[in-house]
Amino acid sequence: MLTVGRFQRIGMVICACVPCLFLQGCGPAQVGFTGISKSSNGELLGVVQVCRSGVDKAVLRAADAGVKVQWRRSSPVRGVSVWPLEAGGDWWERSGDPGILRQNHTFRLTAYRGDSSITVRVESDQNKLALLTAGQVLFRYSAPGASGYGKDRIASLAKFRRLACSK
Repeated sequence: MLTVGRFQRIGMVICACVPCLFLQGCGPAQVGFTGISKSSNGELLGVVQVCRSGVDKAVLRAADAGVKVQWRRSSPVRGVSVWPLEAGGDWWERSGDPGILRQNHTFRLTAYRGDSSITVRVESDQNKLALLTAGQVLFRYSAPGASGYGKDRIASLAKFRRLACSK
């Protein structure tokens, strides 16, 4: 039977843990937050608040249907952008059918820029969308220093912008 000494165990732990230190920073940098809002006529709006860098693509995925809709911009968003999810706008061009927003699906909206930047996604369904009134934004947020992915919040656009870049 093979016995492992104390120094050998320490060496094995180091060999197992050191690569993890280098892999933690390999994903895209979180550069802001994504939200969903409603206009005064009930139209659903995408909202992106970029705190640093920029994003030029937004993707809506239906979690249970494998459907996705994309919006692209020719120039990256820096700051805030609000656009109608149905038609596009604010220089966002849509590809795909955003009809999943009217169906009973759970969906996620996230914005990107290649593999270098990503926003915190918002996850929603018809029940959460029903809680929104004009001018409010549904988004996922955790306070500075908090761990985890945060909780869903509904706030005014001004408060969303203030909270998003406070992290």
